[in-house]
Amino acid sequence: MLQEKVDQWASGLKEERAKHYKLQRDYEAALSQQQRDKEELIHLTCKNQQLTLEQKRPQGDPKDDHKRQRAQDNLLTAKFKQEQGKNNKLQKDLEVALSKQHNDKDELMLLTSKNQKLALELKRLRAELKDDHKRQRAQDIQRTLKFKQEQGKYNKLKNDLEVSLSQQQKDREKLMLMPYKNRNLQKLEQNRLRGELKDDPKRELAQDNQWALKLTQEQGKYNKLQKDYEAALSQQQKDKEELMLLTCKNHQLALDKNRLQGELEDVQLKRELSLIQLKKDRDTCTMLEEKLQKYKTRLLREIKQNEQQKKASTATESKMNDMHTPRMENENIMAKFEAKDRSESTTTLAQLEDALHKETAQRSILEERTIHIASALERERERANQSSSAPEKEQEKACQSSSALEKEREKDYHSSSAPEKERATRDKYCVELKEGLTKQKKEQTKVQLRQPDELRLNEQQRAQHNPQRQHTDLGRKHKQIHSNFHEPRIPPPTSRTTKSCSALQKGSPAHLSVGLSRTQKGQHSF
Repeated sequence: MLQEKVDQWASGLKEERAKHYKLQRDYEAALSQQQRDKEELIHLTCKNQQLTLEQKRPQGDPKDDHKRQRAQDNLLTAKFKQEQGKNNKLQKDLEVALSKQHNDKDELMLLTSKNQKLALELKRLRAELKDDHKRQRAQDIQRTLKFKQEQGKYNKLKNDLEVSLSQQQKDREKLMLMPYKNRNLQKLEQNRLRGELKDDPKRELAQDNQWALKLTQEQGKYNKLQKDYEAALSQQQKDKEELMLLTCKNHQLALDKNRLQGELEDVQLKRELSLIQLKKDRDTCTMLEEKLQKYKTRLLREIKQNEQQKKASTATESKMNDMHTPRMENENIMAKFEAKDRSESTTTLAQLEDALHKETAQRSILEERTIHIASALERERERANQSSSAPEKEQEKACQSSSALEKEREKDYHSSSAPEKERATRDKYCVELKEGLTKQKKEQTKVQLRQPDELRLNEQQRAQHNPQRQHTDLGRKHKQIHSNFHEPRIPPPTSRTTKSCSALQKGSPAHLSVGLSRTQKGQHSF
C-alpha cells in the first residue's frame, strides 16, 4: 500500500518535472525572441545614427531632405509597430506560461493533500496495531518515527520548492514588466527623436547613445535574472533527485527488515516445534517408565521364585555326580543367556554411540545454521553502517533481531548439550547394571554353597522321581523370562528398544528406563 503511494508520488513528480521542462523551454524561447527584438532595436538605432551623420553632410535641396527624412520616419514607425506586435505576442506567451505555472501549483497542493491523507491513514494503522506484541509495538513506533523524519525531509524539500517557485514567479513578473517598460521607453525615445531630429541632430545622436547604454544595462539585468532562474531550476532538480533517492533507500530498508523478521519467525517456529516434540517424548517416556515399573515388580517376583527353586534344586555331592548331565545342560543354557546378554549389551552400547554421533551431527548442523544467520546479520549490519544517517534505527532493529537470534542459538546449544549429559547418565547406569549383575551372580553362588543338607536330600529324592520334568520346567521358565523381556516393546522395533531388554536381563530395569526414555528423546529430536 505504502509502496504504491510512493510510486504515485514518483509519477506525479515526473509529470511535474516534464511540465517544468516544457515551461522552461517556452521561457527560453521567449527570451530568445526578446533578444532578437533587442538586436533589431540596436540595428534601428544604428540606422538612426547613420541618418544623423548623413544630415551632417552638405545637403542639397532642403525639400528633398525633408522628404527623405519623412520616408525614413515612416519606415521607423512601421518597424516600431512590428516590434510592438512581437512584444504583444511575447506577453501572451508569458501569460500562458504563468497559467501553466498556476496549474502546477494546484497539482502540488493536490499532492500535499494526498500526503496528509497518507499521514492520517498511517496514524489509523498505528492505532489498530496497539494490541499486538510488545516487540511489534516497538517496531511500529520506530517505523512511524522514521516516517516522520522522511516526511519532515519531504516537507523541507517541498518548502524549498515553493520558495524557488515563488522566486521564479517574481522573476517572471519582472520579465513581464520589462516589455512594458521597453515599450514606453521606445515610445518616449522615438517621440524625442522625432521632435529633436528637426531641431538638433547632435542632441539626437547623444540620446541614441544614451538609449544604447540603457539597452545594454537592461540586457545585463536580464542576463542576471536568467542566471538566477537557471540556478533555481537546477536546485529544484537536485531536491527532486534527493527525494527519489530517499524513497528508494526507505523501500530497501523496509525489504531488509521484512527479511530479517521472517528469519526470526522461522527460528521461533522451529523452537516451538522442538518443544512440542520434546513434550511428546516426555509423555511417551513416562508411559514406558510406568510399564517398566510394573514389569520390574513382576520380574522381581519371578526372580525370587527362581531363587527359591534354585535353593531347592541343589543336591548332595553324590547325586550331583548322577545329575551331571541335566546340570551341564542348565549351565549351557545359562551360558547362552549370558552370551546373549553380552551381545545385546554391546549392540546397545553401539546404538548409543550411533545416537550420540547423530546428536553431535545435529548440533553441528544447528551451529552452522546459527553461524550462517549471524554472518548474514553481520553483512546486513555492515550494509546499514555504510548507508546514511537515516537508516540508523533500522540498524538498531537488526541488532535487536540479532540478539534474539543469539538467544535462540544459546537455547539450541543448551538443548543440544543435553544429550551429552544423558550419555554420561547412561554410562553411569551401565556401570551400575554391570556391578549389580556381578553381585547377583556372587549371591547365587553363595546361596548354592550355603544350602543345608536336608534341602539337598529332598532335592535328591525329587530328582530321582522326576529329573526330566525339572529340566523341562527350567526350560519353560527360561522361555517365559525371555518372552517377558520382550513385553515392554510397545513401540515398533527400533535400535533404541533393545537397550531395555539388555538392562532388564542385567537386573536393574528402573535405571535403564531413564536411559531408554532419553535415547528416544534424542531419536525424536534428531
